[in-house]
Amino acid sequence: MGTLSQIRSLARSARHRYIETRRRRHTERVIEALDLHILKDIGWVRSEYDHLPAHRRMR
Repeated sequence: MGTLSQIRSLARSARHRYIETRRRRHTERVIEALDLHILKDIGWVRSEYDHLPAHRRMR
């Protein structure tokens, strides 16, 4: 069993890593949605996306 400070720093780094991963994933999803939106506006998007539910497409 490690000391309390060791446990604290471990938990902090783990939490930080988790938050970073979530933020990165969210950013990727937003960028994907934006790309899809722009391509749709230009009319480049093929209908392979149209079978997806609307909330998947918009997000």
